[in-house]
Amino acid sequence: MPTRLKVLEGIVGKVRAQLGADSAIMLSEGNRSEVTEVIPTGISVLDHYLLGCGGLPVGRMIEVYGPEGAGKSSLMYAFLAAAQREKGVAIYCETEFAFSENRAVLFGVNPEELALLQPNNLEETYDAMVAALNAIPEGVGPNLLVWDSIAATPPKAEQEGEAADIAMGKRAQMLNKLCRNIPQLAAKKRCSVVFVNQVREKIGVMFGSPETTPGGASVKFFASARIRIGAGKPLKDGADEIGRDAEAKMKKNKLAPPHREALLRLKYEEGWDERWSTISHAKDQEVVPANTKTTNKAYGDSLASLKWPASELFKVADAEERLEKTPAPELPEE
Repeated sequence: MPTRLKVLEGIVGKVRAQLGADSAIMLSEGNRSEVTEVIPTGISVLDHYLLGCGGLPVGRMIEVYGPEGAGKSSLMYAFLAAAQREKGVAIYCETEFAFSENRAVLFGVNPEELALLQPNNLEETYDAMVAALNAIPEGVGPNLLVWDSIAATPPKAEQEGEAADIAMGKRAQMLNKLCRNIPQLAAKKRCSVVFVNQVREKIGVMFGSPETTPGGASVKFFASARIRIGAGKPLKDGADEIGRDAEAKMKKNKLAPPHREALLRLKYEEGWDERWSTISHAKDQEVVPANTKTTNKAYGDSLASLKWPASELFKVADAEERLEKTPAPELPEE
């Protein structure tokens, strides 16, 4: 009588013979369900606490949603810059037609190395994503595909004036197709996928939260992680608003414990404040004193106490700051 292991190997072998080598796996060969490659965003609280795997997971889909003005698009610029720092391909599928090159550059994006897609409807969005992913050569990565946003992308039926219920049904069908196929293709191309969404309120809800997101259940179901970005308190310099805190909440996470919360700080003219966010989180975790000031030393102490590596984003900023303060050497006269 064959052993249980032999039976399992026979099952996997039979499935592979019919559907291909990637269709089944013995976990003794290596657990492909685990995240083995990430794109560090440079925002340590997001990478190591909220997502919990060290960055944006390659081969997985993440939904980032929240109200307008919360900082979602600014976060996407930071993500795209992170992919470029990792020498990967950055693809921005932007259907809100609100891309700002100047803002993107502020967050570290090199616009000359950014693929900007601007399809007109949901069907074109799917085709554009498939074409872009298929164009990535083998061995290139880690790569990133961002879609901003689901809510701003109408189905073709809606544009052609079909009845609302028909258009809604076709939208749901198309999103289901997109959520099933795009992450699967992205995984083969060493690509992380981030979808941006907005929030809506259900009418007539008496109990519980009336908040919902466009797109139906497909996005929620297929996403490995869902992050809600809410608008926190503004940061003032006198009467001028120079930034805002973003309240990040993990609503779903298959990579680490869900329902974690943290504050991220966005400075409009500087980008995401990695140092402040890390020290603030360290205070919340009570691993540094509550009266700790926002200094480079406190940042290093916070990272050490949290057992996190130094952020690449901070390393770059710190290096640039040192270069600015270091006088250029005098060249000898010829």
